[in-house]
Amino acid sequence: MPAIRMLVGAAWRRQWRASLFLAVVAGLAASVVGASFQAAARADTSVARFNQRSRIYDALVQGCPPEVDPDSLEGEADALARCVSVPLMERLRGVLDKVEGVERTALSSTSVLALLDPSVSNHWGRIVLLAGAVTPGAPLPAGKPIVVEGRVVDPAAPDEIVVAESAARATGIHAGDVVGLASWRQVDLDAAIDGTVPPQTPTFTSRVVGVVRYLDDAETSAPGRLSDSTLPGNINLFAGPGWMARHAADLPGYGTGVLVRLRGGPSSMESFQAALDQAPGGWQTRVDPASDVDVATVEHVIDLERRALLVFAIIAILAGAVFVGLTALRQLRRESADSGRLMALGMTRRDLHLLNVCRSLTIAAPACLVAAVGIVALSPIEPLGLAHRLEFVHPFRLDLVVLAATVLAVLVLFALAGLATPVEAANRRRSPAGTRATRLDHALLGLGPVAVVGATIARGRSSRAAIAVTAIALAAGIAAGGVVASFDRLVGGHERYGAWWDVAVGQYSEQAPLDAGVAKLRANPAVVAAAGYYEQSGVATIDGRSTWLLSTIDFIGHRGPIIASGRPPAADDEVALGGKTARQLGKGIGDQVTVRSASSEVTLRVVGTVVVNNPIASDSGAAGQGTFVRPSVFVDLVGRAVAQSVVVTLDPRRPRATAIESVRRDFSGSIREPSPQAAVRNLGRLRAVPWLIAALIAILALATLLHALVTLLARNRNALAVLAVLGFTRGQRRGACVFATVALVLVGVVVGIPFGLLVGAHVWRSVADGVGLPSGSVLAWRPLVVAPIGVLGVAALVALSSSRGSVRATPSEQLRVE
Repeated sequence: MPAIRMLVGAAWRRQWRASLFLAVVAGLAASVVGASFQAAARADTSVARFNQRSRIYDALVQGCPPEVDPDSLEGEADALARCVSVPLMERLRGVLDKVEGVERTALSSTSVLALLDPSVSNHWGRIVLLAGAVTPGAPLPAGKPIVVEGRVVDPAAPDEIVVAESAARATGIHAGDVVGLASWRQVDLDAAIDGTVPPQTPTFTSRVVGVVRYLDDAETSAPGRLSDSTLPGNINLFAGPGWMARHAADLPGYGTGVLVRLRGGPSSMESFQAALDQAPGGWQTRVDPASDVDVATVEHVIDLERRALLVFAIIAILAGAVFVGLTALRQLRRESADSGRLMALGMTRRDLHLLNVCRSLTIAAPACLVAAVGIVALSPIEPLGLAHRLEFVHPFRLDLVVLAATVLAVLVLFALAGLATPVEAANRRRSPAGTRATRLDHALLGLGPVAVVGATIARGRSSRAAIAVTAIALAAGIAAGGVVASFDRLVGGHERYGAWWDVAVGQYSEQAPLDAGVAKLRANPAVVAAAGYYEQSGVATIDGRSTWLLSTIDFIGHRGPIIASGRPPAADDEVALGGKTARQLGKGIGDQVTVRSASSEVTLRVVGTVVVNNPIASDSGAAGQGTFVRPSVFVDLVGRAVAQSVVVTLDPRRPRATAIESVRRDFSGSIREPSPQAAVRNLGRLRAVPWLIAALIAILALATLLHALVTLLARNRNALAVLAVLGFTRGQRRGACVFATVALVLVGVVVGIPFGLLVGAHVWRSVADGVGLPSGSVLAWRPLVVAPIGVLGVAALVALSSSRGSVRATPSEQLRVE
């Protein structure tokens, strides 16, 4: 051991610069890998941790008192006056406080305001929704947010509000700004949203004390809005009880509700719903989650980001293992030149292996230190993507499991490099034994001596590595192109993501404004079809599972929903289910389901699978979630209902811009183009990921190919020297090297193309199924054509540059090593 310790120390002193450089490179690579796994593990729990920290309430309850029959309500205004006013909801709050499992309650109201801004096209500003806490001392109704700028409101302050991040980004509002606000009369609210009535109430101001982020702000906002008077997201402004006490009495909106925090948390919602189904105190109630964001869509995107990060980490592991391992092996091999002398002095082969392992571990030790420091240093930016936006704080963290695994992996890699280092200095080069000519050799004879020599050079273990990495790199590029092209095709046509209309208008709560809007559409010659769209969540269950209830009623012409299989319901005993809903229920076409609400129960037969695109709540739900019924069934289940929006199909023979403008004139405040579902839009965050992974694999393949070619030429330099003596020119020797390289790469191309097509189709199919869309994969012709040509071109350039030294050297210089 003293001798080994002395030899290791001497080797470190001679090669400390190279050793330290290798240690830093290995440590940095290991830190990236370790940080990737640490980020992936943290992303896996990001939504749960956000909800846990943000959670203040679990449910929002509204309802009608015992003296009011919900079926007798004449519309939204009647419901506001007779059911969801502040005094009545205070009565309901007293009832809910006595329900088992309720921890605490508070009142919250949703109001409609005009955020004044003369620069908007309507010359007065934007329509916004404000959620405010009514109960004195209560926190913000939407839960504890991430504060992006400033602070949250003082509950007692009469003039403080906070702005949702998505709204602040669209309007340019920052903490400290003072904004002007106004509103309308309740009876004119629908017309105001259509853009036909300017604000009617006196203007007042409020100070923005903060910009906050909730779960729906972290998602990608709906693109393609045709009206600049509407803002992305659901709730745009938030206020405390002090602001509500001063301003909210005369503001129109969508009523008051009771926020409920349950002792058992969200998991006890089912038992809470069961308790309310018993109509405590005679109240007929409706229960919704405190947040209407579809958590599943957020989790799906985070899961895709996490998987992409793991793929990146695995590729980085392979790259690090190959390059760090080979570099360490080459350095140790050079340092083992005196192995023969050491063996002559009495050291055994086992001693020499131990020497190499100990020497490699002296490089591994500083590498482990660099890796540990790097993992901790990178932790504040973890996790990445959407999950990063859901982190309340970004401190330095240390995952001991990841750190231990990373350090162990570095130690094992360098130990294996030490064990793999040859310990005999005088290894004789084996002369190539005579090989039997194959049919391929006979075929190559017709192409001349350059082809025969090139084929001979192209044989060996390095050749198999070159073929494998070429095939993998090409497959990755083709698969990436297919996935990206499939996504672009999906979002490029609105019918592919379930929107059969060109624009949607209105946000109605009363029948009279709806009738007025339909009359305008009937008078517009550019409109060929229009249908009222009904949607409701939290009021019905299908086979005991809560569901989005959907329906449409034809006003002009007839256009049905996009059906993935089967047909839309044509009778009152038929239903079409979203693909994800059907899978959750285990139902298919021909099966029966039971849809139940507080007032009715119906048994329906499944006749189709519908692609859901909700123009009313485009940031909620997914393409595969929902229950689509006939309008008469919808009204039977929900009670008296008004179509909230109208979806409009324009005459395709007219210029699209002109047709849209003709609708905008009548609905300047509410016109909007169809947009992909939130789950699909969130996939846009990952659009560059396939290319990044393909680029990383390409870099790994190029480096491996370079190493393989250098190895091939080094092994065959004696043969090239002999051929030079026999009369081979420089051009012929260079041609043999190029032929060998291109032949290897061509085999990789032949293997990689079909493999890439299969991988791309499989990846896209799993992605499309995850968002509930029956979208087939696309053959991306450009990568399919460009990638093989590029690979072959790069291979030829690599061969020319790699063979330059061997070809220019004289035969005597090449043979001098023997």
